[in-house]
Amino acid sequence: MGCGEHADLPGEDKTVRNGTAYQRDLIEALKDPQKAEVYLNAAIAAGDKQAFLLALKNVAEAHGGE
Repeated sequence: MGCGEHADLPGEDKTVRNGTAYQRDLIEALKDPQKAEVYLNAAIAAGDKQAFLLALKNVAEAHGGE
């Protein structure tokens, strides 16, 4: 196995591992104000209050909030 790779562990949920990497990458991308703006505008355009609140939470996290 190469650097950064690991064997799947018994009972390990690959979705959780991949989802965590996705969240980390998303938060990193949202540190860019232009990307955060596009992301929030897309959430608003979707017309789903819950989606917008999640997007707002992600942007806040990217900018130092928890």
